[in-house]
Amino acid sequence: LKSKGLVSSSSLSVPSQAFVMACVVQFKDFYGAYGKVGDNDGMVAGFQHGAVNFHGARYHTYDVSLPLCQYQYKRLSKTFCIAKIDYDGNNPKLVAVDDDGEGWACTQFERTGTAHAFVCWVDYMCRTDEGRYLHENGDLFDVISTSSSSHNQAVRKLDEAIAITESIVNDGTKFCCFASFGSDPDGIE
Repeated sequence: LKSKGLVSSSSLSVPSQAFVMACVVQFKDFYGAYGKVGDNDGMVAGFQHGAVNFHGARYHTYDVSLPLCQYQYKRLSKTFCIAKIDYDGNNPKLVAVDDDGEGWACTQFERTGTAHAFVCWVDYMCRTDEGRYLHENGDLFDVISTSSSSHNQAVRKLDEAIAITESIVNDGTKFCCFASFGSDPDGIE
C-alpha cells in the first residue's frame, strides 16, 4: 500500500514479522491457584473437588491469559524466542525458532528461585522510515510488544515446580520447550 501511494510512507504498517517471546518465572500465587485442591481424594472441608481437580491437574497443558502487571512474579531466565511469524509475501508462515530447526527453544537461567511457569508475549516488527532497529536487509523497524502492562500475557504452568539453585545458574543449565503448530493439539510442551 505504501509503494502504491495509498498509505503514507511514514505510517506504521502491518507487521513484517512477529516473534513469540518467553521467559521462565517464579510465580507462586499462580502456581498455587491453578492446580489441584484438597487432599489426595480431592476433599476440601467435606466437599468433593474431583471434577475441579480433573482440570486443575492439566493446567500445564494449556495457557492462561493474565495481565502480569497485577501479579508478583520474578524472572528467572533470559528472554528467548519460541516462534517466528513471517508476514512478508502472500502466505504468512509460522515457524518454530531453534538452533537445530526441530522446534526446541532454549534459554539459560539467570537467577535462583523456584520455576513455576513460563510467560509468553509477542513482539511485532513493523517497518518505519525512522525505526530504531536495523534489519539485515537494510529496512528500519520499530517493535510493538504485548509484554507491556496494557496487555495480557500467556502463562504456561510447569508440570512440577523446579528449584533453580546457584549451581544451576552457574552451570548454564538450560530450560527448553518444544513449539509445534498446525495439527498438533498440544502446542507447546
